[in-house]
Amino acid sequence: MYRERSTGGVAKLDFTVADIPEHAVRIAAMAAIELTESILRQPGGREMLDAETARRKAAKAAGQKNERS
Repeated sequence: MYRERSTGGVAKLDFTVADIPEHAVRIAAMAAIELTESILRQPGGREMLDAETARRKAAKAAGQKNERS
């Protein structure tokens, strides 16, 4: 359920995935696919995506290690 709160003068939106209309999910998914395909068509695009994926995985692994400590 969507709620709007104000914390310290900053508005914060609370919502769940179920609050997002199905058509909006489809539009976002199609946009993500189109972006990925356009990057892959560029010279060096595959390498750029692979580097970004590796960076995100390393950051996630580092975050998980910090949470265990």
